[in-house]
Amino acid sequence: MADSQHGHGDHSDAHGSHGPGRYIASFAVLFVCTVLTYGLHHVDLGTPRTALLIAMAIASVKAAVVILFFMHLWDHPGVNRLVLGVSILFLGIAIAMVIADNVTRFPLAAPHF
Repeated sequence: MADSQHGHGDHSDAHGSHGPGRYIASFAVLFVCTVLTYGLHHVDLGTPRTALLIAMAIASVKAAVVILFFMHLWDHPGVNRLVLGVSILFLGIAIAMVIADNVTRFPLAAPHF
């Protein structure tokens, strides 16, 4: 009884009910991205850099859908989104450091693309 007076007993109001529409939409986006990934695998996109950029764009969309819908960041703003943003920032810094390391290497030690 004390839980219901303070609003801790009923969790449906705090999290809300979404219904199946949101999950069907996320499934549709993930399915389309998967079909695009498979379909573009068989298409000559010119340079490997172009193919990499397109593949990374599709992967980013898929990651965003998973993060927003299945990790429920769409419904929980604040600290959770801050943690995600800081994580992405540090990942970007780490990737930039790896790229900077490869760019500043002795030319014969650098990988060829």
